[in-house]
Amino acid sequence: MFRGPDDAHRAIGSDLLFFSFVGLLGVIGVLTNSRVVFDLILIATVVGFLASISLARALTNGRR
Repeated sequence: MFRGPDDAHRAIGSDLLFFSFVGLLGVIGVLTNSRVVFDLILIATVVGFLASISLARALTNGRR
């Protein structure tokens, strides 16, 4: 994952790993019926989405 052919592939791999972890956290939240876990999932998904957007912006050198 960290040795992909270019930066975009590495970004996709890290996003996949991060959101897989968030999904696993969601399964744990359902099994334990914990409200705190769902709040953490909400915060993590917003942070992950913003990180993906900012990384895409950095990879394109700010072009739209």
